Amino acid sequence: MVEKKYKLSWKEINYMLKRGKRYFGEYFIFWVIPQYPNISFNQRAFQIPLKVDKRATVRNLLKRSCYKSISNSTFVSKTYVKVFASINKKNVEPLKELIATQNKTTIVKTWESLISKDLTLLSRKL
Repeated sequence: MVEKKYKLSWKEINYMLKRGKRYFGEYFIFWVIPQYPNISFNQRAFQIPLKVDKRATVRNLLKRSCYKSISNSTFVSKTYVKVFASINKKNVEPLKELIATQNKTTIVKTWESLISKDLTLLSRKL
């Protein structure tokens, strides 16, 4: 489980959607803003829409794998940032098909590889 201090509140997410800088990956869209000067760690949040899967258990599984992959990845930025990620609308259907046809372990491994690939692209842009 991820500690609460590393997660973003809804107030911060709404602010990020309005004023944050957007970066587009192949499967994810990232909104990024600089962290407050008195906070010395990255904060993050993920949104998995209902279009991907209607079952909350599957969406929570995907969210947990996103948090796991971002903590294991070498996501590097020059300063501490707040990151909000959502699925790119163009790729909802392929992800939906992947979830419908695969078992949970395959879904998690594939999902982690997708998010880590997009995170490496993001860290290059920052």
